[in-house]
Amino acid sequence: MKKICTVLMIALFIAVHGTGTIYGTDTGDFNIFLERKIIVGPLENLGDEKYGYLYESLRDQLALLISDAPFIVPTDQERAFLYTLSLKEEYEKAFAQTEGKILYRMNPFVLKGELNAEDFPFHVFGSYLVYKPEGIADAILDLRIDVYNTITGTERDSIHLEGTLSDYIDAPREFLYPFLPQFLRYTIHRATFTAEPLEALIFVDDRLMGIGEARNILVTPGLHRLTVKGEGYLEYRDLLQVTEDGFTRHVTLQKEQRLIRYLITSTPEAAQVYLDEKYQGETPISIAVSPSNRTLTLSKEGYRTESVAVQNLPLAGGSLNFGLIEAGIDKELREKADRHQKRSRVLAWTGLGVLGSSIFFGVMSTLKQQEADLYQGSDPGRSADAQKASNLYTTFLYSSLVLAGGIFTISFVETVQYFKIYNQVTEYEQIPLVRAEVTF
Repeated sequence: MKKICTVLMIALFIAVHGTGTIYGTDTGDFNIFLERKIIVGPLENLGDEKYGYLYESLRDQLALLISDAPFIVPTDQERAFLYTLSLKEEYEKAFAQTEGKILYRMNPFVLKGELNAEDFPFHVFGSYLVYKPEGIADAILDLRIDVYNTITGTERDSIHLEGTLSDYIDAPREFLYPFLPQFLRYTIHRATFTAEPLEALIFVDDRLMGIGEARNILVTPGLHRLTVKGEGYLEYRDLLQVTEDGFTRHVTLQKEQRLIRYLITSTPEAAQVYLDEKYQGETPISIAVSPSNRTLTLSKEGYRTESVAVQNLPLAGGSLNFGLIEAGIDKELREKADRHQKRSRVLAWTGLGVLGSSIFFGVMSTLKQQEADLYQGSDPGRSADAQKASNLYTTFLYSSLVLAGGIFTISFVETVQYFKIYNQVTEYEQIPLVRAEVTF
């Protein structure tokens, strides 16, 4: 009955106020377009009053669990509602902070308090019962959690959690965890990261999550940046693919040994930097390199991946700028050089063929000239015909020699172009990666 009255009270508030001015929205830094308010309300004790102490404990643990959620995903109906609010003058300043966008992901803004409709929150409330069945040594905690969405005016099915009271007392977060995926309505995994030394700082996606250990933090499936830092140790960076619930990773930091620090920049910027295949970040970035490191690699989509041996870097450290080169240029140059080479070969063989024809024409011209000289006195007609043929073959001879010379000349030019472009390919491959060095 109490649950029904609560829902009716919220519905009545929304019916009266609609989407007009919302009173009592001053909650500090809360922004209705950036954050989704969640009020953890009353949890009614349906059993023995001696278990009343669980009231505040359950609310506290539930609020902490929800506040650790990576984000809240508003439905299309909620986003449409927020768009209506954004058109109102009193929300103009708050909406400007989103750069004029209705977000698909909002930060959880969790409060404990009585149920109300200020800022149209989610209401999380319910009841619990502690009982002890016969033959069971430990008491049973039966918890029912209800969620009411004041924006859409809809209530979700009750979420039922049950276990021994000892289970809750020993691990309250583990007991309540099954509620969270049902509330968030997207896949979420728990991940645990540990590090040595114990005072190392653990960052996940650039957020400090723990010192020495970060247990059962909530992350979405996919890639996440893990950074572990410790004074006197090499900084550890890696991109991790979280694929399952219960993902774990242990990191042992290496002590700094004759570290050399470099400020890595690139042209263009935002190139990914890897040290021995371990992701460090994007340029510009300052990294510490030890003698045990082997290669420094820069990668950017659309550009050639470049690597340089650590031993070839300046020992004094400094600022290094890497000039990245567009991918595919060497391939284009090689293809162009191959075309010139093929044309040169075809022309050379053609020139040899024409030169062979010149030899034939020269032999035939000589034979006909001899025939003309032989029959000059005995057969003037045959001699004249032979002389004409000799003159014609001589013309063919000179023409073929000129043609062969031209073909060989063009073939030589194609060969020169081939070597010229081939040298460009060689120069391209030998372009120095580090364009500038400025010692700190």
